[in-house]
Amino acid sequence: MLAGLRNVSRDLDPDFISDVSQWKEQEKKFTDEVIKELEVAISEMASSNEGWRKYLKIYAEAPTYSLMNRLLATAQLSRKGVDSKGYVLSESAWKALGRRVKSEFAKPIAKRDRAFGYDRDRSWEQKYAVEMLQPLGFNGFTRAKKDSNGNPVMDSNGQPKTEFIPVDPKGYKTFIGYHQDSTEALDGGDPPPLGGDEKPDWADAAAEGNEHGAGKLLAKVQTICRGEDVDCELRGLGTEQPGAIRDPATGKVTINTDAPITEQATVGLRYYFQSKLIKDDNRDSEEVRRKQDAAAESAKYVIASLYGLDSDEQAFPHLADIAESAKGLNSLSSMIHRQVSGVMGYLDPVARARSHEDKKQRESRATRRKSARKSRPKKKSTA
Repeated sequence: MLAGLRNVSRDLDPDFISDVSQWKEQEKKFTDEVIKELEVAISEMASSNEGWRKYLKIYAEAPTYSLMNRLLATAQLSRKGVDSKGYVLSESAWKALGRRVKSEFAKPIAKRDRAFGYDRDRSWEQKYAVEMLQPLGFNGFTRAKKDSNGNPVMDSNGQPKTEFIPVDPKGYKTFIGYHQDSTEALDGGDPPPLGGDEKPDWADAAAEGNEHGAGKLLAKVQTICRGEDVDCELRGLGTEQPGAIRDPATGKVTINTDAPITEQATVGLRYYFQSKLIKDDNRDSEEVRRKQDAAAESAKYVIASLYGLDSDEQAFPHLADIAESAKGLNSLSSMIHRQVSGVMGYLDPVARARSHEDKKQRESRATRRKSARKSRPKKKSTA
């Protein structure tokens, strides 16, 4: 399946194009080709439960960017003979983790080279570098913002607040990500452990057996429910009942303590995702509900696989219907990534560090925009 991704990479030292419009046209042509190749590959994977499990497993290796970006990075690294397992991040993300890209693997960039004392005239090895896609804004819809009880949220003037729900990217631009094997400490020494002294919650879980991994995951499911304001309780429901149930009217998740602990953890997680998806988008649409069912099962599979609790028998509801259109699969992939990203901060110190850095960058951009608006000269009145 990855072998079919033929046109997803190019020379990362392209010829300089001075004509901006010509450069933009070239970039759009390249990103359009990449998206087309990826959509074909993802459609092939979605044609069977086995293929979709493989797609989710590739993503689960390091779910820091979207499913499509992870597939894109894996295809490029595999073509270069690099084991794709491990994190692939932008330079700014590596810096937030106390690392930098080694000079021999970093594309020459004047500002960064001056900061780190890299030779500007050096040659560089593209082995660990991959191009990834960043959306240029989103099309979507605006809706009234509601609290956990379904009531409208009001602003300080007593007016209902609204929120924008992104759906389809307006377009893409590229950026370069680097595999973790190309990094070192910011001072050039041995790279610090990813996440500092803290390990991911699932570390060694699979090696210590299913019950150990399930116990760790079950504890985290309860923490995630509290943190994300999803009502959840543990209660015995009898050995004949499933590992968890969900009340469709209230969204409450009840985890059955009489069921095997592996079922408690995985089914409880699945119903958490379903409640969160419906809470995030409660449109009364059969199409939306089908995607939410498939996204909840898929997101559960991604997280469960980290704890060694994935199943070779896992099936995904409505996948065949959704796979009939590239747009449907893109939407499903985005839903899965949003849900997985939402819980990774509870599980992975690297995800927490990236989330903190992303927040700082958003605040910095907002501050710069505010300062720019204030510095604009006011228009003189013609009256």
